[in-house]
Amino acid sequence: MIDTPLSQSGFKVADRKQETLQEYVCALLARQQALDSLETIHQQIHHVSAAMLKLLDDAPPSNQSTKRLRAERAAMAAEAQNSYQQLENRRDECIALLHQAECRANAALHGILVARAQAETRNTRNFSLSSAPQQAARRVCRPDRRKQRNPLSERS
Repeated sequence: MIDTPLSQSGFKVADRKQETLQEYVCALLARQQALDSLETIHQQIHHVSAAMLKLLDDAPPSNQSTKRLRAERAAMAAEAQNSYQQLENRRDECIALLHQAECRANAALHGILVARAQAETRNTRNFSLSSAPQQAARRVCRPDRRKQRNPLSERS
């Protein structure tokens, strides 16, 4: 015979476990995407920094440079500086997103642990309920043993 309330609660537990696992997987994927974006931005920052250093190193001596060359280098340096600032802003945004993703992953992991603990508690209760007839039988037998022992103790 199938006990409908228990089977329904069993499905709820299984669904909740599956839900928490899916939340955790999504949070970990979001975290990994944030880490990948952050790594890409770091590479771009390194590239822009290298380009800025090259502009400084390749500058011809001032006596050989013309106004046009100076203007081109100044424009390139300004563009590199703007790119660098934009990348720094994007990096800060990615760090914030990474922090949020880590918080969601931690919360989802906590949810998994809570669901697991609840399932273990439920399993323990089900075990206790299934052994309840056995416990009742033991209680019934114990007073009989006590009755048998009491007359012996009274003789002493």
